[in-house]
Amino acid sequence: MTFQKGKAGFIDISGDLTFPTNFEATSIFSDGLAAICIGSKWGFIDKLGKIVVNPQFDSVGDFENGLTYAKVSGRVGLINKEGKLIVPPKFDWVEKTLQEGFTVIDPPREAQGLISVRLDGKWGYINRQGTQIIKPQFEDAGQFSIEGLAAVKIGGRWGYIGMNGKFAINPQFEEAREYREGFAFIKSNNRYTFIDKLGKPIVAPQFDGCWYFRDGLARVQLADLWGYIDTNGKYVWNPSK
Repeated sequence: MTFQKGKAGFIDISGDLTFPTNFEATSIFSDGLAAICIGSKWGFIDKLGKIVVNPQFDSVGDFENGLTYAKVSGRVGLINKEGKLIVPPKFDWVEKTLQEGFTVIDPPREAQGLISVRLDGKWGYINRQGTQIIKPQFEDAGQFSIEGLAAVKIGGRWGYIGMNGKFAINPQFEEAREYREGFAFIKSNNRYTFIDKLGKPIVAPQFDGCWYFRDGLARVQLADLWGYIDTNGKYVWNPSK
C-alpha cells in the first residue's frame, strides 16, 4: 500500500507501483481481495487490480474464508466475495480485532464456526450462514476458543459460556479473556491470574498484568517487573526489568 497526492494504491516488493493510486483508502489483501474506497464507498479489487465488488458499502471488513462484513446505513451484514449479502445488514456491530484502520470493520472475531454480534445493544452469536445460535443477551462477548468456551459479561461481571449458550463458569470476574492452550486469564479483586477450563485458578490472583500462554509459558507482571510462569503457576523466569 502506498499514497501519492492523497490517493492510495499498491506497490510490489521492489517498490514499483502495481496499480494506479486511484483510491481514497485501501486495506491489505486478504483471501485474495483488498478493500478499496472510492468517494465515500467501499468495494474490493483482486490482485490484478480489477474491481470485483463495486464500491457501495459504508465500510467493510477483510475477507476471511470467503466472507466478511459490510455496513449499510449504519447496520452491519455479511457478504461473500461477489459482494452478495449473505446476511442482511441488521446488526449494530461485530466484534473487532485489535487492528483498526481507516473506516474498515476488521475481520470478525470468529471461532468454532460462531461469530459474536451486537443487536439492539446486546451481544449474541450467529453462524456463518447468519443463523442466530445464541440470543443477544450479554453486555459484552468474546470469541469461542477451541476449548468451546467464550467470555461474556452480564450484570457487570464476566463468566464463560459453552456453545449451547449456558454458563460453564458463572459470572464473577472483573475481566476475562479467551482461552488459549487450556487457560484464560481473569481479573479478580483487582489482580490477575489464570484459570483452567473448570474455572479453577492455577494460583491466587496476584499479578498486576499478564498475557496469554504460549508454548506452555505465560508472561506476568508484578509492579514494573515482568517474568514467566508455567501452567502450574511456578516461575520459570523470576520478575525482572
